[in-house]
Formats: sequence, C-alpha cells, structure tokens
Amino acid sequence: MNALENTINDHLTDGDFSGTLRDLQGDPVPNGRGGYFDHLGEMQDSYKSLRKIKKALEGSLKNPNLSDVDRALLQEGLNKANSYINKIEELFDPYGGIN
Repeated sequence: MNALENTINDHLTDGDFSGTLRDLQGDPVPNGRGGYFDHLGEMQDSYKSLRKIKKALEGSLKNPNLSDVDRALLQEGLNKANSYINKIEELFDPYGGIN
C-alpha cells in the first residue's frame, strides 16, 4: 500500500497529468535549466508501477484468511489503483494509447 500511495503522491498529481498532456501535444514543460521535464516518461513509469501494484493487490485479495478489515483495505487500494490506471489510459487514448 505504501508503493501505491508513493506513486500517486509523487508522480500522479494534477501537474503531472497536465505536463504529460503537454508532452503528448508536443509542447513539453521547460525545466528552467535549458531542458524539459519528462512528464511523459514519468507517467509511463507510473502506469507500469500501478499495473504491478494492481496485480499484487489482486493476488493478496485471493487469500481466504484475510480479516474483513484487511480485505477492505486491500480492496480500497485496488479500487484506487484501478481509478488511476483508467485516468492514465483515458489521457493517452486520443494519442494512440499507452501500450
């Protein structure tokens, strides 16, 4: 769950999404040092991370010995991961998709 929160808090802010959109549109955000931020690459990396986290959460949820509290926490994490995966896919869809 820490990996999920870190990915969201560090790489999936509104600024990351708007910067990625600019990258997709061919208008990257200058970094102030003569180059550009790589929002596109970071978003692709975050997407891969979310897919791994999703797979791990789905595996954990198959454990029949989970308490109701643990199951609810894992399901909440899975729902959050799925939400961000969908948001990223929707961002990339008009540009040929993320895959």
